[in-house]
Amino acid sequence: MWTKLGDLTLRVVLWAVLLLTVGSCSTIIFMAMRAQSGGG
Repeated sequence: MWTKLGDLTLRVVLWAVLLLTVGSCSTIIFMAMRAQSGGG
């Protein structure tokens, strides 16, 4: 049964996954840049 609550939950979960993925990628890129520049 598809309800507005289910739709809202799905959106929240998708946003959480998206933000976690972006955050992880940003952290990895940031660490890589620091490593290349000699550790800051």
